[in-house]
Amino acid sequence: MQSIYEQRLCAFVDILGFGDLVRRSLDRPTLQRKIRQILREVILARPV
Repeated sequence: MQSIYEQRLCAFVDILGFGDLVRRSLDRPTLQRKIRQILREVILARPV
């Protein structure tokens, strides 16, 4: 199974559990697509 993830180095404070969500998605393509879509929505969000 091909993953959408690449090896990268990133440092951040994980206060919302995002790191765990990504780890759980490694073998779940459906969850990978959901994460990608949510991140796109965040990027495209406009201030009110």
